Amino acid sequence: MEEKQTKKECTFSPKLMFVFGVVTGIAIFAILVFLYSFLALTKIGTGQKVVINAPEEPKEIVNQPSQPPLAPPSGTSFGSFIDTGKPICKKDGKPIIRLFATTWCPHCEWIKETFDKVAKEYMKKKKIVAYHWYLDTNDDGLTEEVEKAIPPEEEAIYQEFNPTGSIPTFVFGCRYYRIGNAYEREKDAGLLKEEKEFRELIEKLLKS
Repeated sequence: MEEKQTKKECTFSPKLMFVFGVVTGIAIFAILVFLYSFLALTKIGTGQKVVINAPEEPKEIVNQPSQPPLAPPSGTSFGSFIDTGKPICKKDGKPIIRLFATTWCPHCEWIKETFDKVAKEYMKKKKIVAYHWYLDTNDDGLTEEVEKAIPPEEEAIYQEFNPTGSIPTFVFGCRYYRIGNAYEREKDAGLLKEEKEFRELIEKLLKS
């Protein structure tokens, strides 16, 4: 009889268990709210942005400062070239002319023979230093040997005068440059005009 009475005293009634569950749930919820608030305040104190579920107010659009796009040097016109006014670069006292191209570019192929003809003629006379760099193979088309790398200083010249990376790009004496062909639409007659302008520009460099 006493054993039954002890068991009855240790048994919780369903009503009491319900109340206990409700109180426990409220306590857990309160703890979670406290922890969330504490973490939110901590983030605000460290400068991190906290997103709260609230309707966003219209924001004023502010033009953010940005870096200006890269552009080739400016200057005055000299025929179809740009005269930047920069000092003329030389090697062994001779002005340097350059053509940057690729083997697959049809515009580069159109001007190739004319440029090489003029460059080799003046090189043979030991009046200039010239390069015809193929950017896809790293080779100089004006030499018999096959180069496998373009010197960093030559790549820097290309980037300076044509930061957008288009081809063909002509750089004469580090002062005059042109991006693209000037007279290609005129076909054969255009090649004669290109050759004439190359020669005039080289003669101007030799007199400087």
